[in-house]
Amino acid sequence: MAIVTIWQGIEAGKFVIKLYSDGLSSSNSVNLKFSYTASQLILKDIQFSGSSSTSLSGTVVGSMGNAEVSGQFTGGGNGQPFATLVFSGSGSGTFNLDFSSLRLNGVASTFVDPPAFAFAITSTPDASSIVLNEDSTFNSGYNPFPSMFASKLELVTQPKHGTVSFNANGLIQSYSYKPDANYNGQDSFSIKAKDGFDEKTFLVSATINPVNDEPVGSVTITGEKTVGYKITASNNLSDADGMGVVQYTWQKSSNSVSWSDIAGANSSNLDLVSDLAGQNVRVVASYKDLAGTSERVESSSFLIAAGAPAKVVNGTAAADRIVNTRDAELVDGGNGMDTFVNAGSRYNYTIANTSSGFKVTDKYALEGVDTLVNVERIQFVDINVALDINGTAGQAYRLYQAAFGRKPDLEGLGYWIKDMDKGSSLTTVAAGFFQSPEFQKLYGANPSVNTLITNFYQNVLHRAPDQAGFDYWNEQLSKGQITAAGALASFCESTENQAQIIGSIQNGIDYKVWNG
Repeated sequence: MAIVTIWQGIEAGKFVIKLYSDGLSSSNSVNLKFSYTASQLILKDIQFSGSSSTSLSGTVVGSMGNAEVSGQFTGGGNGQPFATLVFSGSGSGTFNLDFSSLRLNGVASTFVDPPAFAFAITSTPDASSIVLNEDSTFNSGYNPFPSMFASKLELVTQPKHGTVSFNANGLIQSYSYKPDANYNGQDSFSIKAKDGFDEKTFLVSATINPVNDEPVGSVTITGEKTVGYKITASNNLSDADGMGVVQYTWQKSSNSVSWSDIAGANSSNLDLVSDLAGQNVRVVASYKDLAGTSERVESSSFLIAAGAPAKVVNGTAAADRIVNTRDAELVDGGNGMDTFVNAGSRYNYTIANTSSGFKVTDKYALEGVDTLVNVERIQFVDINVALDINGTAGQAYRLYQAAFGRKPDLEGLGYWIKDMDKGSSLTTVAAGFFQSPEFQKLYGANPSVNTLITNFYQNVLHRAPDQAGFDYWNEQLSKGQITAAGALASFCESTENQAQIIGSIQNGIDYKVWNG
């Protein structure tokens, strides 16, 4: 069986007829008829190609001209010998082409006549544009370049952001383009198309539309889901578009349908207070990926159990030492310098100053949350924490800022806290500061009134003294109405100094006990 194909050629107005032989020994007469809209038709470029020596002979009869066709096969396409007849035309009108008594030796006993074709003459495109989504593949399909019937495609220029592959599709090739993983934007490549007598290189421009990549992974909650304990959120999320900074938002619901944010619960940890008993709790991990898309992943939800009520522990009027247990405890130390003794290290606990007292929480949720009221100190195995931020510990801490303009070292602070716990006044301790090597290095052994005033202002107010303020303290000190230590103590407890210090000590003051 012979095959006849007809298509538009590589140039404007050029068309092609190809006759394919199946290589058998029989031969037939061929009569082909089709219509073509043109005012002029010129037969030209009679070409032959194939792999056998079979001859092609016959007469081409047209209503606007005659031509003889004869020759030898000289090449092949896809292993099948074929003959090619090329003609061109322009304008309008009807042209009938009659291949009468056309013989193609080696053709099977049956020949298929093509249907009538009506061709429009168009210019050949120089470029091709394709559009696809990120992480998808574009398949050109049959005959990707309509101006040719390309039996062969070759890649001339590689794309910068993807790969091109070619697929055999009968006698005509197609191509596929796949962008690199997660790439979006512009890309291009060049393909050379050949149709057996002409060839041309096409530039293919690709537009890859961005597609959001959903986060992969999960958000989990660990810890005892019971009031008095702490639960912790973690995640193993990844995002092909790039991970942003993950923020946690804890939510509650009475019916697991309508959810509301828990006020102030925006860290990875959540203390389970009594208000959450009987509520469903979940956490939402949210971030903005590097492509600018906001993402969120919700954890599974859990029902919070009420748990046992906190064990109440009352101190006495003396200096009590109250030993912590694994239970949630509500401790009221009463009067006296009370100490809450904890067998763990400071690092393993968080301390928060709340309206109901200082909350002491085990980071690993191995213990209940303890609430301390009228308790001045917490003893850990490594360091201590002073809770009397408005008492002697707070004064000693603020004195360092007023005198030296810095946070206290833990050992030095422990020394002065112990001294004040024994009854030393703030002014007495301030006088002791004057004898320290650090003070004398900063101020001199016998600092002038001007030096004292200027340094106190700089450490507390972070500025030079105003004239009125300088004059006041200069008169107080010069006339002996206040000692230098007294002036330092006054600056220590000034509203400005307390305001700048409170953020550092509101949840307790770390120090090391002085044992000397």
